[in-house]
Amino acid sequence: MNKSASEANELLQKVAQANVAGVNVAVFPPFPYLAAASKILEGSSIKYGAQNAYFELQGAFTGEVSMSILYSLGCSYCIIGHSERRNYFGETDSIIAKKISAACQSSITPILCVGEDIGSRRAGREKGVVARQLIAALDSFGANEELIVAYEPVWAIGSGTTATPAQANEMCSFISGQLHELGIKGDRVLYGGSVVPQNAGDLLEKKGINGLLLGSASLGDGFLQIIEIAKDEYKNRI
Repeated sequence: MNKSASEANELLQKVAQANVAGVNVAVFPPFPYLAAASKILEGSSIKYGAQNAYFELQGAFTGEVSMSILYSLGCSYCIIGHSERRNYFGETDSIIAKKISAACQSSITPILCVGEDIGSRRAGREKGVVARQLIAALDSFGANEELIVAYEPVWAIGSGTTATPAQANEMCSFISGQLHELGIKGDRVLYGGSVVPQNAGDLLEKKGINGLLLGSASLGDGFLQIIEIAKDEYKNRI
């Protein structure tokens, strides 16, 4: 929940002019700026999506936005189950599962966020927590549906403390394994949590991490720097 309309347009224009050859880039503006994103990004390979949506496709739900509305605006993605939605707005695994289903019904690719709190990490229960979140959210998920999963340890969100590249890689690899066991083709597992240009390269060089979900780093030129870092890293993988 950042930036005025003019500030958002300025940043979107910078991103639209960036050379993103070799990487997939998407932006997730607040709802009121999605129409502007549609116009500014037209003709570029950069896609856009929403930070959240409701699980009903239409109806008398004042203040909410549906997946079908997002689709009509040209959105490709929707972030679902972000830790802030879970913590501040009481979103449960059941609600998140409904949102996943609504996204798929509306041809929106869900970006499912999972991650443990600091207590679970210290107790060595982090994999159990993440596995439970995956199973609950994807209970009725179709094997042929598109899915992206973002591992975002709650203790690293906005804290300035990121998981080490080894920790992030271990969990992202674990998530890939869990998706395989569930019969889901989710080969895009991202890491998110206090990512900045200074640590983006170290994270992306890990084979289990297929991309990054950025928070505050996406609000300025750091976003463009991380795009360049990703281009270099994925060029080296080819």
